[in-house]
Amino acid sequence: MLLIHPLTQLTATVLVLLVLQQGIQRFRSQHLKQKAGFKWKRHVYLGTCVMALWSAGFVGGLAVVRNYWYAIFITGMHAKVGMAMLPFMLIGTLSGWIMHRRKQRRKVLPLIHGVNNLVLVLLALFQIYNGWQVLNAFVWGNG
Repeated sequence: MLLIHPLTQLTATVLVLLVLQQGIQRFRSQHLKQKAGFKWKRHVYLGTCVMALWSAGFVGGLAVVRNYWYAIFITGMHAKVGMAMLPFMLIGTLSGWIMHRRKQRRKVLPLIHGVNNLVLVLLALFQIYNGWQVLNAFVWGNG
């Protein structure tokens, strides 16, 4: 049961690397004027899946900590970075939704979306390191 959260979040983080690769293709074609394909529907679908998994993982992580250790935020930096990710997740989801619903030529919103989500990916990668420390200390007792 304790491994559901890390496995779900790891899956989302691997998926987000595919979404990021697609976003880089879009950036190359729109801003660097390079020839690059962009699969809009796949990017939107996988991005939505990642945000849903990360959101569920956030709630699930809180529930696991509360259920097993009768407290929340005892995981230190892992909890703090998870909290810091929330506004980035909201901005990424809303900006993506706006661009998907109202397709038009834009420059600023896609850049905001891309930079925001790049920060989010970096935070998620840092969470792998933090999560490993949490597993070692709280689950396997090696901390």
